[in-house]
Amino acid sequence: MMDDVILDSLLNGSLFRVRILRFFFCHPNHSFYAKEVSKLIKIRRPLVSKEFKELKKIGFLKKAGRKFILNPDFIFLEELKSLVTKTSPGFRQEVRKMILKISPVRFLVFSGIFLGDLEVEVDILAVAEKFNPKKLEKLTAKLAKNLGRPINYSVMNRKEFEYRWRMFDRFLRDIFEGPYEILINKIGFEGP
Repeated sequence: MMDDVILDSLLNGSLFRVRILRFFFCHPNHSFYAKEVSKLIKIRRPLVSKEFKELKKIGFLKKAGRKFILNPDFIFLEELKSLVTKTSPGFRQEVRKMILKISPVRFLVFSGIFLGDLEVEVDILAVAEKFNPKKLEKLTAKLAKNLGRPINYSVMNRKEFEYRWRMFDRFLRDIFEGPYEILINKIGFEGP
């Protein structure tokens, strides 16, 4: 059973495999050398090379010259994408706690990579009166390493958020038209 071999390889892989899978799902049309991916997701090159070989063997990756690219014909592509790109509720709660350590956020929404939608412009929307941008940048850099791509975020104060919502701001509407999760709502937002 070839399907069993593929699933066994995917499920019994290393801890780094998930980061590599996420990376390729975030960059489906780009080819990469192992060295490039190693630098971008901060995993030692020999480990990345080893994972690339295994992922090529099961058909997840294919060669593009000397580089590797996501194989769009991989048998479990959509199922794996759904599983790997969406973060767990527990992980989202941990990120919520980390953000609260940075600032007393009044409203917090996760979308994008946190809910498996790689097309949305923003992954984190926060409403807070005071926010330390350097601390948030440090946190998002740490998250990006684990999630395989940069974390896009937007922070605004309550007045700006309410004004933009009343004006049918396209940026906010795009967030709330896709999958999203409200983790903190101390402003009485009732949604679309």
